[in-house]
Amino acid sequence: MADLDDYLDPGGEERRERDALAERVAAEDAWRAVLASHHGRLVLAALLRQSGYLGPSHTPGDPLSTAYREGARALGGVIHARAMALDPAGWPRLWRLIAAGEESA
Repeated sequence: MADLDDYLDPGGEERRERDALAERVAAEDAWRAVLASHHGRLVLAALLRQSGYLGPSHTPGDPLSTAYREGARALGGVIHARAMALDPAGWPRLWRLIAAGEESA
């Protein structure tokens, strides 16, 4: 959809699309670099562990705590989904780091 900027700068829409694509490619490259690095995997494992992604979020009798933990768990889900989309074969390595606990990070 054209907006005022597109009328004033006819190449603006294409430039914004090109810039957005470049940002997505750069972000994907950054994720791949994190997944390829042992230190990057340690950080992801710590984030997944701290988010409670692999554990229960329900706190009996405390709906606010459950909601808070579910929010953290949702972030863990986003991290997990992104990592698996880029490196599905890397899950066993990441899982070992998560299971190893804080002392490995």
